[in-house]
Amino acid sequence: MPAGDRLTIGVGFENITGSADELRTLAGWLDEVGASGVTIGIGRPDWVAFPWAAHPDTWAIKGRLDDRVRVAMDELGTSDSGRQRDTTLVIDVLAPRLIEEHPDEAGVSAGGERSDLFPGAAAYRDGVIGKRIVELCAATAERYRPDRIALTELILDQSFSGADLAVYRDITGNRDWPRDDDGDLDTDDPSLATFRSEVAAELAGRCDAAAAPHGVQTDVDVRAAWDDPSGNRDESGHDYELLLTRVDRLTVWNYFALNGRDPAWSEELTAGLRESQGREGVRRITVSVGLWADGDGDVAAYEDEERTMILTPDAMAEGVRASLSNGVTSVSVTPASRMTDQHWAALAALGFEY
Repeated sequence: MPAGDRLTIGVGFENITGSADELRTLAGWLDEVGASGVTIGIGRPDWVAFPWAAHPDTWAIKGRLDDRVRVAMDELGTSDSGRQRDTTLVIDVLAPRLIEEHPDEAGVSAGGERSDLFPGAAAYRDGVIGKRIVELCAATAERYRPDRIALTELILDQSFSGADLAVYRDITGNRDWPRDDDGDLDTDDPSLATFRSEVAAELAGRCDAAAAPHGVQTDVDVRAAWDDPSGNRDESGHDYELLLTRVDRLTVWNYFALNGRDPAWSEELTAGLRESQGREGVRRITVSVGLWADGDGDVAAYEDEERTMILTPDAMAEGVRASLSNGVTSVSVTPASRMTDQHWAALAALGFEY
């Protein structure tokens, strides 16, 4: 790969709770493929991988005396040559336990169905869940001092509760949800995208402000714009330009095999990002190649031992190559837990250097 291109590997919660030997094996592969960065999933605001003094009931792995986040950072954050890898600790903003405790903060679909996983817009803006996420960002930054903290799953599609309507009114000035000629909710109205994007950007900005005193930057995972790569996904709250005024970086989910695209489509995505974000903007974006596939398209994939469809090593490598185009210099592959020796070998053959 061209000098300066950066490879990050996405490490999930399932990896950091494994044995020390497993982490050392993973660290060896990071060296082998020339990974200059690693993202480490540390849990959710109601379920974390370290003993959080302010909320001891959230510790997900009670009985372990070692701090698994610290162990993972120590094992994976430094290359065999002694160079520090760019380390991002990832917070999943889903909150099933908090929603169970505070059912009024659940996300609500346009059809009135309540989510067990996704909070609503008001929960993120003014609720217990939003406050807990910001608190976790601050605690994580202070405790670990990673290069950055990332928010993932910040998706606001389910934002039609009564409390969400109050937030919508405040942001847009409209008295009611947008409606079509029959009086039904108009879920395609641009005002919903404005409302959701403002809420997402506000939360991201609060997390950034909480982490900044500890010298830690922030990142947000965003959906790719499949139908118009030069656009964004503001209908889910992912207005790229707005988010980049609040955080340091964005990670775009290029999960092409889940969305009916082949690996080569990745170059269309980066062309769209270059068109919309410009030369400097794309340098603040990581394109994340996900290994998952739906099994219905033409992309080469297979079913692994957990009966999940996974890209073949060659398809993964092709997606990575195509993602490093049009000025994009940072690519991620996720998740490490789904990678076989053949996937690692295919990545190593791409020639990243670190």
